[in-house]
Formats: sequence, C-alpha cells, structure tokens
Amino acid sequence: MLAIAACAAPATWHHARVSGEFVPWTYSGGFNLFVGHGPWANGTWSMPALKASSFAGAAHDAPSRAGDYGEAVTRAVGHDPSPHEHSAYFSDLALTSMRAEPGRALSLTARKFLLAFHHRELPQIESREAYERLLGPLGAPAFGSFALLAVLGLAGFACAWRTDASSRAILGIALVHVAAMCVFFVTDRYRVHLVPPLALGAAFSLRALADLARRRRVPLVRLATGGAIGALLTFAPAFPYARTRTAWDAAVTQGDAFLRAGDPARALEAYDGAVTLDQREGDGGDPSDVRRKIRASLYASRAISLLELRRTADAATELERAVAIDPGDAELSLWLADLHALLGRTDDAARALSLARLPREQWPAHFEALAVARTAEGRADEAAAFRRAANAFAAPARAKSQR
Repeated sequence: MLAIAACAAPATWHHARVSGEFVPWTYSGGFNLFVGHGPWANGTWSMPALKASSFAGAAHDAPSRAGDYGEAVTRAVGHDPSPHEHSAYFSDLALTSMRAEPGRALSLTARKFLLAFHHRELPQIESREAYERLLGPLGAPAFGSFALLAVLGLAGFACAWRTDASSRAILGIALVHVAAMCVFFVTDRYRVHLVPPLALGAAFSLRALADLARRRRVPLVRLATGGAIGALLTFAPAFPYARTRTAWDAAVTQGDAFLRAGDPARALEAYDGAVTLDQREGDGGDPSDVRRKIRASLYASRAISLLELRRTADAATELERAVAIDPGDAELSLWLADLHALLGRTDDAARALSLARLPREQWPAHFEALAVARTAEGRADEAAAFRRAANAFAAPARAKSQR
C-alpha cells in the first residue's frame, strides 16, 4: 500500500495543482463504469469509436475522437466539466442503468468473470487476430496462448491449495485483478495483469506433472478438477464472435494504419474489404447499437480517406451511407452538414443539421466558427464556403426578426 501511495503521490499533487480536485490516478473511473454497465455494455470494450465531431480537423483524427467522450459531457452539463463532474456524469448514467435492470447488471458481471479467462483476446484498440490474419502467427500457436496459461494456472492453484500457502496468496492476487475487471470491463490489455499470477500457478501444475512422471504422490483429483474448471472457464461460450469478424477487423485495421501513415489511397483500398462484408451481411443478425455504430464508422473512415484525397463530394456520399445506417448519431450528421456546406448544398446541410438536432438559431454560429478556424489555418476557400453557409442561414433569421 505504501508503494502504491508513493507511485500515486506525484500525479495526485499535479492534478490537485491544476484542477483543485483529488484525483490520484485518473478521472475516467465513472466513464469506465459506464462502459461496463451502460446501454451498450457486453462485458468487454463496447463503446463505439466515433469520428471527429465536425469536419474541422476530422481528416487528422482518423482512429477516433476523444476517448472519454468529453465533448458529450460538455454539451450535457453546459460547460467544461471538472474531473469529478466528468466522472460523476458517467457514474450516474451507469448506476441508473444498473438500478433499472439489476438482473442484467448481475448477468454482465458473471459474463465478465468468464471473459477474464476466455481463450479469445478481447481488443480495446487493435485486434491481435486481425494482425495474425495480416501477418501470420504472433508467437507459438497454442503454446504461446493465454488459454494454455489459464488452464495450467487454475489447475496448479487447485493442486497446491492445501499444501502451499504461497499458492493461495498468488491466487488472491489474480482474483483481485479479476474482480476489478468485473466492476468495469475486460480487455486484452487488462488481462495482461493476470499473466504473472497464472504463470506462477502454471508452475505448480508443471511441478505436479513432473512429480507424477517420477511416480511421486500427487493430488491427482485436485489437479484434474482444477484443469477441468480452467478449461470450462476458458472455452465457455461467453463471447459471441461472428466468423467474418476477423476479416472485418483486419481490413479496418489495415485501413486505419494506412490513414495514419498518410496514404489515404491505400487506406481506401483496405476499407473496401470491410465494405464488401458489410454490403453482403449488413448487421449480421446483430441489430444492437454497437454493431450499427461500428458499421457506420466504417463509412466515416472511408469519408476521411476521400477527404484526404480532396474528393469532398464522394466523402459526402460515404457519410450519407453512414448516417443512413445510424441516423441517431448526431456527430455524423453534423459532420455531413459541414461537407454539404463546403459543396454549397444549403438545403442538404439544413437537413443534416436538423438530423443532428442542432437548434436552428445556432446554425449560423456553427458555420461562422468553422469559417474562423479555416481562416486561421490559411484555408481561404473552405473559410469562404462556410461563411456563405453562415450567411445563408442567418438571412432568414434576420428577415424574421425584422418582421
């Protein structure tokens, strides 16, 4: 505890100095609780990666926008939130969801316990299976897997539980990590913390197997029972996985990589593989909000590639597809309005702004702000287009005021 406190002290002091609040590590506790128990929760990382909230800077923010959804909190509370306000906002949403559906909350917690030992890697940022599809095996197949480590580790703990006090302490460490994931969510980078205790548990299994080979007395029933429990936990059907998911992830991963590397033409080609799957399968029998937003984000990514290639009209077409898939996503609709404004399509921009649920009286100010930003960036043509849109929407308001 003293070591943890010592590590936290510098960050705590700095956060108190700049925010005036007690934040030992991070202000994302409430957000992570919401990811684990909110309306999209499925046990692992399930918040969709949204694109930039408007065309401003979108082409330079390909993978996602702010990972903590800070813009959404700012809009909800009406001002830039403090760290505690940000965390409390999402905590309240999560607790409201849990109180409304306590059975679902308990079911999610149990599912996360299974996912903590699941044989599949559960990516939050990039998929290992996608990279294996692109590059070939990463490490030794089977022998280098988390599944083997989990089975051997749990078997070892069962075997040594009665005779070795250190095994109980090591298992306790593993269970503390599992409990923390059950509160929030399970991903590959969180499960890394289970590797050391499971590796030590596997050592107990290997020692028992070596003793068995030497015909020494071994608690064989406990060893076999632990191994069986480990296999059941590791291979339980806790994570629905579409057969085409890896191909989709590989195509999107490759496209995102090319986009970050400044090669939008090859990014566009890579995204085509995922588009082919999407056009063939649609939601694949999964009508959830998460699936819908993931599908929409694919076309938004293609729009970013097209913008980098200066194909604004084609980018608008791609965003139309994204909005058609997820019409409730105000961020995508707002960005679509920006593209229509650049193209001089005032009526289309108005329709998109309405879909984005931006109040009518704010439309001129929205485009005027973009015009100011473009002017500062030295992009005079885009600034002029946004200013024309601002004037077009300001004129009816002025006429109404004069009447």
